[in-house]
Amino acid sequence: MARKGIELINIWHEIDYLRPVYCEDGSNCTEIGLTDGKELMDKRKVKSVLKELAGVFALDLGRLKRRYGSIVGRKSSCPIPLAKDYTLVPMKMRQPLGKDDGALGYVVKSRIVEVEGEANECLITLKSGQQILVYQKRPGLLNLFYDSDKVEDFYLQQIGQIREGGPRKNWIN
Repeated sequence: MARKGIELINIWHEIDYLRPVYCEDGSNCTEIGLTDGKELMDKRKVKSVLKELAGVFALDLGRLKRRYGSIVGRKSSCPIPLAKDYTLVPMKMRQPLGKDDGALGYVVKSRIVEVEGEANECLITLKSGQQILVYQKRPGLLNLFYDSDKVEDFYLQQIGQIREGGPRKNWIN
């Protein structure tokens, strides 16, 4: 049985993050955080929502993951650029209860303003003021951000553009 979700074509530019959550019935759903601070609930898993989001740009998610994963040496969970200033960075956003429950969510990198924490959890603050708890150590997150810089540079080169605004964000505060 297919689970129809939210149409992303009209809201993609407002999406700050995709977070895996459990619905009231215990099934896997996706919380979609928007730039205005609102949160939408999609009945599909993050993987399905991510696939549709890539489809909004007429892109194949599997090919994107292979292409950009090879650039940063990751077979899974690599940053995914969908458009200029719209790179999705994978982060562990929940402790799964079952073996098929996903833990990874995605945050639009350009919307991140601060990363706090050191131990096994960090708090990501977005431009919208929303905060997301992630279950990763800070050094691992910093590596993801550096990998996303590499992926973005490659993406911009492919579309014939260069990075604007000078050097990359310094993630070490």
